[in-house]
Amino acid sequence: MNKEQINERIEEISSSDYEYHTQHDDAGNNCWQCIREGGWSHRNGDGRLKDFMEKHGIDFDGDVDRLSDDVIDSCNMTSGHVMDYQKDHIFYVDSFPVQEIETQVEPSMFEGADWKDVCEVITNEHCGTCYSENAFLYQTTDCVWQYCITIDELKDLIDQQ
Repeated sequence: MNKEQINERIEEISSSDYEYHTQHDDAGNNCWQCIREGGWSHRNGDGRLKDFMEKHGIDFDGDVDRLSDDVIDSCNMTSGHVMDYQKDHIFYVDSFPVQEIETQVEPSMFEGADWKDVCEVITNEHCGTCYSENAFLYQTTDCVWQYCITIDELKDLIDQQ
């Protein structure tokens, strides 16, 4: 395997891992518990929900804590970008940036290549660190996982209370 082929293999591995971390539901599900573990309270979730309902003329005089739990349990997960325009008819429960993707590679992933050549390509042509038994590639991204609920879904939750 020559250096051009090594580079192509690195790009293939990096692209696949990038797609997984920014588009695959399994990766987004890794952030789901963070909403309850502080995201909601640290970002004034109850207050934002009340403001959203007031702005959209949604009357609610029930148990806000119960509604908040229902909203968190019912929100939809989507992948997005930090600069995405927030739509007026959607309540954004929380979002979490992906920021950096670390991909571990090993000699067995480069069949027929000299590991020294692989390390040279990683350190000279990619953002990475190479060791004797493995290497790490790093990619930054502005992708985020967003957790949101539409006005209609919110109204349905209110009607169920």
